[in-house]
Amino acid sequence: MDYFEEVKYTKIDYKLKPISKGLYESCLFENCDFSHSDVNNVKFTETTFKHCNFSLSNVKLTSFVDCEFIECKILGVQFQLCNTFGLSFQFIECILNDSTFVKLPLDMTLFKNCKLHFVDFTETSLQSALFEECELDGAIFNRTILKKANFIGSIGFFN
Repeated sequence: MDYFEEVKYTKIDYKLKPISKGLYESCLFENCDFSHSDVNNVKFTETTFKHCNFSLSNVKLTSFVDCEFIECKILGVQFQLCNTFGLSFQFIECILNDSTFVKLPLDMTLFKNCKLHFVDFTETSLQSALFEECELDGAIFNRTILKKANFIGSIGFFN
């Protein structure tokens, strides 16, 4: 498995050039396009994604450990297919419409100023999660654990 540490990737279209399988630690992906691409079995640790497009990307068995998504477009991604070991990420000013987080352990996850229209959180653990200033129109919270979750300034949920 290839190992990449503290590397900055800018303006790469991963539909044209598939991402190398391996471990990306403390890397930065900026203005990269992962849409419709295969990100299966890639491991991201302490990695930041800024202004990236992940729409309809395949994340089966992908690891996201302490990762941050900033101003990313992430439409229709099935995060429940990710590797759940160490799964932890935060989303700041992202569009996550039509994505699914079914049955994931997302305790203390931060969603700040995000659009989460029709996102499915069925049977997800969101204890102490923070949804700050988010739009949750049509979001599904069926049998979701929301103990101490905070929806400060958020709109459109439970309607």
